[in-house]
Amino acid sequence: MADELLSDIIGLENEIQQQLKSEQDRADSWLERVTVEQKLRLSCFRQKMEQVDHETAEKTKQQAESEAAEIERQGAVYSLNLEALEENELLEVLNRHIGKILPG
Repeated sequence: MADELLSDIIGLENEIQQQLKSEQDRADSWLERVTVEQKLRLSCFRQKMEQVDHETAEKTKQQAESEAAEIERQGAVYSLNLEALEENELLEVLNRHIGKILPG
């Protein structure tokens, strides 16, 4: 009877160990699947962020070029206006600017 009881206990212990191994295998499999899914999601997210960065940089570059062209256009207009001034008017403009630059 003791041998039979011991045999039953050993059988139950083996069954429990098999169930534990089965659960561990399932957990490992789940963890691997989730890890792969998360790596894929991260990769997709990075690609989207790189695209957004590229688009933002391109948009900023175009905006800067547009602003630079406008500043250049305004400078050209100002230069043409200065060229059209008579000498005495030009001297007045020059004196005004020199007065702002030089002290006293």
